Amino acid sequence: MMIAIFLLLLAGLVAGLAWMLWDARYVFIVAIEDGKVRSQRGSPSPSFLRDCRDVVRLHRLRRGKIYGERTAAGVELGFSREIPEHARQALRNVWTPPPSGGGDGAKRRA
Repeated sequence: MMIAIFLLLLAGLVAGLAWMLWDARYVFIVAIEDGKVRSQRGSPSPSFLRDCRDVVRLHRLRRGKIYGERTAAGVELGFSREIPEHARQALRNVWTPPPSGGGDGAKRRA
């Protein structure tokens, strides 16, 4: 009985850790609900939110999500399936990734 409880707790801990690691990859999430754009998580730039509103209005999007995903190359955009490819490209066109924050790691030479 004790072993079963221990295994159940261990499985819950592993599942919770996996969820946290999966969720940590998102820098921001922008939600589109009833054609309105709002930041659901994180802090996308105000200019990006404004441009998202323009794209949503232009392409008449009703719902969907735009994800700022942390990757090895920096922050890249991801999209939910409700957003069609032509709107995805328009959103990529208005996206300005944040600066990397500093060179290639090499020391500066005098």
